[in-house]
Amino acid sequence: MGDSMKIFWKIMKESIKILILASLISSLGGIGLESVSARLVALIPLLILMPAMNDMIGDFGAIISSKISTMLYLGRLKEKRWWGSHEAGDVFLTVAVVSILSAVYISLLSGAIALFRGFDLKGVFLLKLVIVTIMTTIILIVFMFWLSATAGFYTFKKNEDPSNFLIPLTTSVADLGSMLIMTSMIMWFF
Repeated sequence: MGDSMKIFWKIMKESIKILILASLISSLGGIGLESVSARLVALIPLLILMPAMNDMIGDFGAIISSKISTMLYLGRLKEKRWWGSHEAGDVFLTVAVVSILSAVYISLLSGAIALFRGFDLKGVFLLKLVIVTIMTTIILIVFMFWLSATAGFYTFKKNEDPSNFLIPLTTSVADLGSMLIMTSMIMWFF
């Protein structure tokens, strides 16, 4: 067996379990959405927002995971007090600022699309939409940063590639988390 096949099977071995787990986690998100489906249909901006929100949070999960993996490989992230690391702080601050700006943008854009589609959009509703999106984003970014670091240290200690584990894990958690948090916020705010 050639070197490229050995690498392929190593990646498959490291990735298959987490990919199956990631699929199961993502599937659970639909359960939360089903519980508020009537409200979602009645609130068109939320229906427009959900796919964009899911995609955005998943993308930030992949970014966080890859940055954490890189810092681990380069020895720039130590397990003790990793949250105090200057480099980790810079990554967190950058991702947090960009994700909050993106949350505001997709909230306003979904409101504008709904308005053009005939939805009677009121200022209070739009404000609630922006607040819910920002809160969901902040909660998930903080959680995914913690999850990436914690799971990254664990995987790295086992001499496995953290990227093969972290990226599927954080994108799945982002999918499930954004659906569950948005569902609970919808029930609370709307």
